[in-house]
Amino acid sequence: MNVDSRSVLLCFLFFLGACHFPDYNRIAQNSRIRVRTAKKPSSNWAGLTPVNFVATLSNGEEVSVNHRIIFKDSFVKFYNKTTQLHLNFNPNHYKEDSFKVVYRFELHEYWDSIFFKPSYDAPIFLDFNGKGGSTKRFAKRTFLDILMQGRHGRRGLDGEDGQNGGKVKVYIEKDTVYQVYNIYALNLETKETRYYISAIPVRLLVEAKGGDGGHGMDGESGRIGSSGGRDRAGGPGGNGGMGGDGGNGGDGGQIEIYIHLNAKDFVDYIETSVSPGKKGLGGKGGRGGPGGVGMIRGVQGIDGVNGLDGFSGFDGVPVSIKVDSFTFNDILND
Repeated sequence: MNVDSRSVLLCFLFFLGACHFPDYNRIAQNSRIRVRTAKKPSSNWAGLTPVNFVATLSNGEEVSVNHRIIFKDSFVKFYNKTTQLHLNFNPNHYKEDSFKVVYRFELHEYWDSIFFKPSYDAPIFLDFNGKGGSTKRFAKRTFLDILMQGRHGRRGLDGEDGQNGGKVKVYIEKDTVYQVYNIYALNLETKETRYYISAIPVRLLVEAKGGDGGHGMDGESGRIGSSGGRDRAGGPGGNGGMGGDGGNGGDGGQIEIYIHLNAKDFVDYIETSVSPGKKGLGGKGGRGGPGGVGMIRGVQGIDGVNGLDGFSGFDGVPVSIKVDSFTFNDILND
């Protein structure tokens, strides 16, 4: 190695030493993950509330651990891009005076909680999106299962299809006595109506997007061929398994929004989407196993074929937003 090469190597090693990469395993020793919010956080049923989950390392440095937080309830979700917590509590069943969010850091065994008192001024997200398809994995096998399989790699499992977006009607009116906005969301498939309140016009996001298709699993690689010893040729390597096919994306759903004349100032705050789900990608074919050693090396196995991509879903029904008069009976009889 010449002088210039050594200089470059030393500079590179010094750069790595100067860089700091948070050791998240050290956070497991901490007794608590702190949740940072505004002094008076805005919250509501189906509301979007800005939060930040923070841990302190042993050297005093604070790091964000938003992407490593697990929530006990499936209706509570965190969106990393916007650092917002979706409090998708069902107003028909949850009757407490505060929202209780139970969470834990992924390396902790215990659960912690934080409470949000409804302020009725948070952005509302009505989520009727189709569930995305999963990418499947093989079940754990016993040693006997492996022996029974032989030398060829298994075909990868297919990705699941994404579900279609839901169908929903939303009614918005203003209560002129209490000076609040009533929002009714009617699920046309389950016939359930959820009732929300907002003290002021807020961003109302209604989505019924198709779920993305799950990706196909990669095929297994073939095994090495058996040994032939000194006087025999090595055995052929196993063929690689085919890649699994990707799942299809779900179709977009249907959204109809009816705004009463006394609540028309809500029109400019509404955002909707009925976009289709993306296709799942096919898995890669497994590599053929090498031939076994021997007097002559065994033949290499054949690589598996890649799986097929799924199909993207179709756009949903064009969104309808109408400003007109209606009564509570219109909602009940829908």
